[in-house]
Amino acid sequence: MKHLLQTVLTTLFGIYGHAAFPQSFDNLTDPPLMQYSPTPQTWSFIRYGNTPVNYYTGTAQADVLLYEYSDPDFQFSLSAGYASNGFLPQRQTGILGLNWFLNCGGTITREIRGLDDFSPGGSNTGHVNGFLCGTIPYDESDLMNLSLGHYSTAAQAYTDASSHESEVDADIFHFSFMGHSGTFHYDGARQVRIYNTQGGHGTYRIEMTGCQSNGEHSTITITTGNGYTYVFGGKESALERMVKGSLGSFGNYQLAVGPANPVVSWMLTSVTAPNGRKISFTYDGANHGGTYINRDTKHPYYVTSFQLGNGTGEQMPIHHRQASITRTTYLTGISVDNALNIELTYLPKGCYDINGTPTPGDRGYDGTIAQELKKLDRIDVTCNRETLRTCRFGYKVKNDRLILKSIDVSGTGTYKMDYYEEYDYPGLTTADIDFWGYYNGKGNGYDYFCPMVIANPDRDMNESIGLPYRNPDWKYSIIGCLRRIEYPTGGFTEFEYEANRARYIVLKRNYPKIEDVVTPLPDDPGTEIPGNIPAQYGAALNDYSTLFRDSDETGGVRIRKITDQDVLGSFQTRSYEYMADATHSSGIVLHFPRFYGDVRGGYNIILPLLQYPANTFDKSHVGYGVVREIFADGSSVKYEFNNYKTHPDDYAGQSRIAIIPNLLPKDYPVSSRIDFYDNILREPNSHHNQRGKLHTKTMYNAQNEKVRCEKTSYEYHDSGYTAYVVASGPYAYSVRKPIGDYRVASRTAIDYFGADSLYTITKYNYNKYGQPSLTMRTSADGHCYFTEIKYLHETVSVAGSGTYPLDYPAEIAESSQPARQSSDHYITSAAKCEYTRINNMVKPSVISKTKLEEPVAVSHSPVPPTPPILEYVPKIYYDSYDTKGNVTQIRDAEGTLYSYIWGYGGLYPVAKIMNATYSRVRLAAGLPNTPLSGGLSQQQIDNLYAIEGAYVDIYEYKPHVGLTRHLDPSRKESRYEYDSHGRLTGVHDGLGTLQTLEYHF
Repeated sequence: MKHLLQTVLTTLFGIYGHAAFPQSFDNLTDPPLMQYSPTPQTWSFIRYGNTPVNYYTGTAQADVLLYEYSDPDFQFSLSAGYASNGFLPQRQTGILGLNWFLNCGGTITREIRGLDDFSPGGSNTGHVNGFLCGTIPYDESDLMNLSLGHYSTAAQAYTDASSHESEVDADIFHFSFMGHSGTFHYDGARQVRIYNTQGGHGTYRIEMTGCQSNGEHSTITITTGNGYTYVFGGKESALERMVKGSLGSFGNYQLAVGPANPVVSWMLTSVTAPNGRKISFTYDGANHGGTYINRDTKHPYYVTSFQLGNGTGEQMPIHHRQASITRTTYLTGISVDNALNIELTYLPKGCYDINGTPTPGDRGYDGTIAQELKKLDRIDVTCNRETLRTCRFGYKVKNDRLILKSIDVSGTGTYKMDYYEEYDYPGLTTADIDFWGYYNGKGNGYDYFCPMVIANPDRDMNESIGLPYRNPDWKYSIIGCLRRIEYPTGGFTEFEYEANRARYIVLKRNYPKIEDVVTPLPDDPGTEIPGNIPAQYGAALNDYSTLFRDSDETGGVRIRKITDQDVLGSFQTRSYEYMADATHSSGIVLHFPRFYGDVRGGYNIILPLLQYPANTFDKSHVGYGVVREIFADGSSVKYEFNNYKTHPDDYAGQSRIAIIPNLLPKDYPVSSRIDFYDNILREPNSHHNQRGKLHTKTMYNAQNEKVRCEKTSYEYHDSGYTAYVVASGPYAYSVRKPIGDYRVASRTAIDYFGADSLYTITKYNYNKYGQPSLTMRTSADGHCYFTEIKYLHETVSVAGSGTYPLDYPAEIAESSQPARQSSDHYITSAAKCEYTRINNMVKPSVISKTKLEEPVAVSHSPVPPTPPILEYVPKIYYDSYDTKGNVTQIRDAEGTLYSYIWGYGGLYPVAKIMNATYSRVRLAAGLPNTPLSGGLSQQQIDNLYAIEGAYVDIYEYKPHVGLTRHLDPSRKESRYEYDSHGRLTGVHDGLGTLQTLEYHF
C-alpha cells in the first residue's frame, strides 16, 4: 500500500493540499505505528510519570492513599491519583473513571518512532530492519554527518555498502516504578542510553530478553543501584499491544494481517530483593481471534481513541476519522512473598463512552467499535486469610462516561468527589474539539474540521486560522474536572479553574513574528549548506496572536484557586497567577498540530497527527515561565521555570543531503516557495529536558517584600547525543537527540533583612554514574563546607564473584575552608564502611570513623591534591547475618554485644539479647540460621532469659499490622490491641490498661 505523507494546508473555500514533498513509504510500515494512543491507565504514566504535576503546567492534582506497605526489604503504596487540565473527549475513560488512575506497581512504555524497533526485515517493511533487529551498529557522528550510506526517500532508513537497509530512529522507552522514573533508548552502537532519571542514571542496568521469532522482546529487566531486580512483561497477560488495522465498512475496525501487533507497554511482574524475597504482580489480559472489531466483539481489553479528519475534493470519503486501539491488561493481584496478598476486583464499566447508539449509515456509527471496558470495583488486602484493608469504589455514569464519585477505605472512611458538569459529555466521535484535543462545544460538523488556511495573497506559505471550529473554549473543556473532594475527617478541598492562556506559540513560518527580541536566537547556522536559510520555516517563538488574533486563550484549563478547609471550619486559600508582567501571560504553547493526507480506497483523507503528549518531546502543550501562588493573608511565592523562551530548541550541527537528486524549481508544487518544502518537515534539536525546571523561587510577605529567594542552576551530566534523520522536500536532515540527565548543579539561598541580605551557595558534583560525589556549601561569611562521598565501586572490589550494588557508600569525609581566599581546606570528620558478601548479598561488616585530635589540612596545590593518610577507628562491627540478610550480631567500639533473632519470615526481630554472642543465643534457643516462620515458643523464651548475664527483650507481632506483645529484660509485659482495620485501640501492662484509643470517622 502506498501512503502519501504531507503537510496539509486548507483554503477558505476547501482543502488545498501542498506536499512537503511526496514521499514513498513502500519500504516502511504504516505511519499510524507512531499514532497509537495509550490506554487511560498508561496515559497517566506517560503524561505525568516523568514530568511532575507542578505549577509549570497549571495542572490540578489529588491523591487518595489506599494502602501503604513497608517491611525491611520493600516499601510501596497504592493510591488513586487524579490529574487533569481539561476534558479530552476522544479517549475512553479508564478503570477509575474520567481523569483518575491507579498509582501502583510500574510500567515501561515506548513511543514507536518510525519502524517498530523489534520488526525484522520482511515484505511488510520492504526488507528494512527495525532498529534493534539485525541492523548494523554505526557511529552517531557518521549519522549526524549523513555519511552512512544511501538514505531512503522517507529518510527513516539507510542502505550501507553491504545492501543492508536499516532504520535510523530508535524508539523511546519510559519507565516508572516504585520511586524510580526515567527514559532510555538505544544508540547507534546499540548501547542503552538512560536519562531523565531522579539521579544516578548510570546505576540502572537494563536488559531485554525473551526474544520471539518476530524479533520482539517480551521481557525487560531493570536492576537498580541497590541490587533490586524489576522484571516487566514476560507473559502475554502483562503486555499491552497496539492493535494494527483500520476502519473498514461502517462500524468495523478491520485487523491488519501480518506480523504481531507491537508491544507498547510492559507491566511490572516481579520485584526481587538481593536476599531473594519477592513481590509478584498478576494481570488479566486476553487476545481476540476475530478479523474485525465491532459492537458485537464484546472484548473488554480493547481501548479505543478517535482522531477526526475530513475528506478532500468533491467526492466525500466514507470515514471522517481514524481509530487507535490498544489491547490493555488489568492488574488483578499483588503478592508479597506469598504471605500478604492484594486482590483487585473488576466489573463491567456499564458504558461505552459513545453517548448513545448511532444508527448505521450515520457518520458517528464508527464509534460503536468502542468496547465496554472494566472498572475497578474493590481492593482487598489479606494476610493469613484475615482482611487487613478493603477499598470500595463508587461510580456514576453520565452521558455514557464513567465518573468516580466515592472511595471508601476501611479504617479511614469515605472520600466523596464532585465535578464541573454544567454541560453534557459528548461521545468519542465528537467533532467538538480544539486543536489540542480538548472539548470546545462548537457544534461542529465533520465537514469543517481542518480550518487551516494559506490565503492566496500570502505567498510565504504561512498558515492562519480560517474558521473558528477548532478554537478553544474553556467553558466546555472544564467539564469533568474535579470541583471538590470531601475527606473522611469532615474537611474538604475545592478547586477552581480558568482558561489556559499564552503569549507565545512555537510555529514554523517563513520568519518568526514576535514583538520583542528573544535570546538566544532560535536557530544557529552551524554547518548549514549555503543557500539554506535556517530561520525560515524552522521551529521558533511567535506571538500567539500570529494565529489567534482575538484571544490569548489556548486549549484546556489551569488551576486558579484551591481552598482547603478542615473539620473545625479553618480554611486556607491559595490563588494562582500566571503572568510574566502586568499585561502578558507567561504561557508558551509548545506545539501545534500538523496534518497529513492518507489515501484510502481512492479518497484522500486529511488527518491530524496525534498530538497526545506521548508523541511529542514536551509532555504538555503549554508551559508557564512564571507562576505566583498567593495566600489569603497576602503573602505569596513566585515560581520561575525554564521555558522555551530561555531554553529553545535549535538546529546547531545539523547536516542535510539530497535524497531526490537534480530537482528543479519547476518540480516543486509552488516554485517560488522552495524553502518552504525544503524545511517545513525538518525537526530541531530538542532541549525539552531543560524546560519545566524550577530555577527561582521567591517568597514575599504580606507587604510584598522579599523574604527569601532560592535559585537553582542545572547542567547535563553528558553533553553527547544520539542522532536520527527526517526528510523534508528532497532532503534528508540529521537531528540531535539528548542523552544526558539534566541535573542540579548549584543552589543559592538569599535571606532578606530589610536592605540587607545573606547568601548561602551550595554546589554539587557527580561521578560518572550520576551519583552525588561532592557537595560544597559556602555560608554568608565565606566559610566553605565540603562533603565528599566515595562509593564501594570506586574504592575496592568486594570479595566473591558477580556484580554488586552501586549505591553503597564506602567513604564519607567532611571538611571546611575558612575563607574563599584560602588554598587549603581541613578535614573535620570522616567515616568508612567496609562490606562483605553473604549469600550473594553485600552487607556492611565494619563502620569506622577517623580519630582526629584536630582538623587535618589538605592543600589544593598540587592539583589534584594528595589525600592525607587518616587513621580510622572501628565503631560498629556487623559480625553475622542470617540467610535473609538480617543482622544477627553487632558489636560496638567498647565490645558490647547485641544479638538478634528474626521471625515471621525475616520481617521482624523477635528478640534482642545484650551481652551474649549469637552462637550462644542460637544454642540456647535451638535455632537455625534462618528466620523463624513466626514468633518464639515459650520454651525458647525461657531459655533465652536463662542466659547468664544477658539482657533480653522479646517481641511478638500481628504481621503487617503491628507489635502485639513486648517483654522487657525484667519480663515486664506490655500488650497492644488493634481493631479490624489495623488501628491501635489499647495498650496494656500486667497491672491493667495504660491507654485506649477511639476513632470516630
